[in-house]
Amino acid sequence: MRPRRISDGTMFDPQVLKVVQAAYDQAWERIGDRFAAHEIERAREELADAIMNVARENSSDAAMLRDAALRVMSLRYPGRSVASEPRPNGTEG
Repeated sequence: MRPRRISDGTMFDPQVLKVVQAAYDQAWERIGDRFAAHEIERAREELADAIMNVARENSSDAAMLRDAALRVMSLRYPGRSVASEPRPNGTEG
């Protein structure tokens, strides 16, 4: 479930909204398991904020948005290993 801020997307045209949603989904897939059940809602909202803060009217690169948001999340949660690059063994994190 995406936060309302991402799902609503009233500030973007439909194509940009698809990119923003894809970036959010990709980022959450990489870091979602690093949060306890009681932290998930807040972490999802913070991730949505991070993506929306870097997204622009002409955003077309979901990977760029994802990676920028993951960098923000790594600053907010420094002990969580929320890196934007896959690990050498092929796993995310």
